[in-house]
Amino acid sequence: MRKNPEFAHDLFTFLVDEILLSYLSVQKDYCGITMGLGSDAWAAFPNLSPQLLEEWVVPYVVRLRDNLQDLGMSAMVVAGADYCEERVEQ
Repeated sequence: MRKNPEFAHDLFTFLVDEILLSYLSVQKDYCGITMGLGSDAWAAFPNLSPQLLEEWVVPYVVRLRDNLQDLGMSAMVVAGADYCEERVEQ
């Protein structure tokens, strides 16, 4: 991602537009799902900075949401950017 961000963005776009969309479309057709549910606790503070979230997480969550809406499905992201700390000041 650091050495070749263009490739990484192309890969993420391919995953969201082709792989995940195809997989969820088949699940909708054969299993009747109406929502794509993604959980990514690693996409959270302090693992990623706000800047990294804006570049590497948010665009693809929005893209997947839009792709699923085109299929008549909704998307829900669980734990993305959610950091739970025992010490509130952190």
